[in-house]
Amino acid sequence: MNALPSAGEEASFSLGDGLTVRHGSSLSLMVAVCGFLANPVQDDSFNYVDPTVDNKKWGRKGLSLYYAGVTNEEGALVCALRAATQEAAPTGIFLIDYVYSAPDHRDKGIAGKLIRRVLDLASSQKNTAKFVLSIEDSAVYWLEKWGFVLCQSTEINDRLNVFPDTHLLVHKDSKTLAEGLVRPPLQQRNNNAPSGESEMQSTMAAAVPPESFAAALGELQLLGTSQPDLPLCLSTLATLVQNARDDDSEDGRRRTIRMANPQVHRRVFAVGGEPAMKLLQCCGFALQVNDEGDAVLRYAADASNESWLDAAVAQLQYEGDK
Repeated sequence: MNALPSAGEEASFSLGDGLTVRHGSSLSLMVAVCGFLANPVQDDSFNYVDPTVDNKKWGRKGLSLYYAGVTNEEGALVCALRAATQEAAPTGIFLIDYVYSAPDHRDKGIAGKLIRRVLDLASSQKNTAKFVLSIEDSAVYWLEKWGFVLCQSTEINDRLNVFPDTHLLVHKDSKTLAEGLVRPPLQQRNNNAPSGESEMQSTMAAAVPPESFAAALGELQLLGTSQPDLPLCLSTLATLVQNARDDDSEDGRRRTIRMANPQVHRRVFAVGGEPAMKLLQCCGFALQVNDEGDAVLRYAADASNESWLDAAVAQLQYEGDK
């Protein structure tokens, strides 16, 4: 086992003790892993996993999804891992975004064995940097047991940390490689653009967001000198809007923003305040109170707004990249 299976294919290897790992990106493996996570016998930690939405989300960032599932002697899945991957061009990416064990197979070392083999596999790929998206409760596990450290690059975070409540960790032996993911300064990228076009001109859609959006964005940009975290705020706004647009799941988890979410508050509202709220409302979010009495923003944009929403997301991301 020294290479990832080709796109759409899978392979297998033994984990010992009657356990087998299926890994790759075949349709049957994807269906099996997603079915395992959605099993009502499990907890509800992954009710929001939607492979269609996730493929779109990671695909826009140039990454593909990789799955690894541990089966027992009866062929039933007992543990699963998913990662987003990109071949080296020049720097590859192997980003673990979840690991899950069935409740009755925890504390048996199965997840640890799977992680070790998968990280070894990632290390064998040419010029590939290893990352993990971790919630707060799991961060110490990845930091202390597996040698990851907090990724300090704002640009890499903006690209790869697609959830508002996770930390992006990079493996300590990948820190130098990860620098290859940082793009050259914006002026240099614009100078290299074809026919003298700037990156903004080539990225933005033809449609223009309404004046209310432009006014709210202008208010937010005025905070720039007093808010060094404004670029992260703008990039997070772009991610929140795009995640909501992509979410066609039944529970609509990504179409709802909980105002009290610590990461959202730190990245967005503590920085952007009322202008950030106005921007989200311009993009189709409405302020409501849920059944628990918490303030939330729910996405319910009109489909006729899709063209200018493309432009709005592109502009937010562009401003965040400055």
